[in-house]
Amino acid sequence: MFTTSHDGGATFSRTRNIIDTAPTMFTLQAVSRANGFAQIAIDPRGGAKGGRLYLTWSDYRNGDVDVFCSTSADHGETWSPAVRVNDDPSHNGADQFFQWMAIDPADGAAYVVFYDRRGDPKNRQQIVALARSTDGGRTFQNYAWMDQPFDAQGVFMGDYNGISALNGRVYGVWTQKPENKSSAGSQDRPPVTTCTQLRPLNPNLTPATVRGLHVPGGSGPAANTHDNAFPSLPLTNASGLDIP
Repeated sequence: MFTTSHDGGATFSRTRNIIDTAPTMFTLQAVSRANGFAQIAIDPRGGAKGGRLYLTWSDYRNGDVDVFCSTSADHGETWSPAVRVNDDPSHNGADQFFQWMAIDPADGAAYVVFYDRRGDPKNRQQIVALARSTDGGRTFQNYAWMDQPFDAQGVFMGDYNGISALNGRVYGVWTQKPENKSSAGSQDRPPVTTCTQLRPLNPNLTPATVRGLHVPGGSGPAANTHDNAFPSLPLTNASGLDIP
């Protein structure tokens, strides 16, 4: 459903359906609760009224859970057909979920962070993936933001991840289950999972360095910028990337 306000939120237009989705509440293996709640973002470079609108969500229309994106170039009057953000083969039984989105106001690139299980035939372990679009949401290139998959082992690790982008620097925040720890009352710092290269999840793409990343290829000095920025939240990881 979609509605707009032209008076600072004092009043809103009548809500209307803009995108048909499959149910956005679903069950996943090894996660206590999951959903595909939508996010909306805007490319602010379009003047006083802003530019292209982006909408992301996830659902299981293809049998397994996928992440989708739709965009509007006319302030929400019309919307593009849903585009699949994760680029693994459709109907392959691998879930992608808990997506979050940001638009870089400097160049309009769209970034989506999500959990990705395409590497586990049992569809239990996930990595954190980053998808990037530089063509207005028509296509997305996928990269692995961490090398070592983890099993959530039934914990509640939602509902939300986070991502922010500015001037080519992208920060992601997510929840990760420490290995060999129970889900109740664990206060141990999680293992720091680093990735000196954004490993492309599409085998046709070339690895790109974290520092000075050139998508889809890349060269230049690689530097690990992964840290735990929230020590009071032991299951939270944060990672920053420079993407010129």
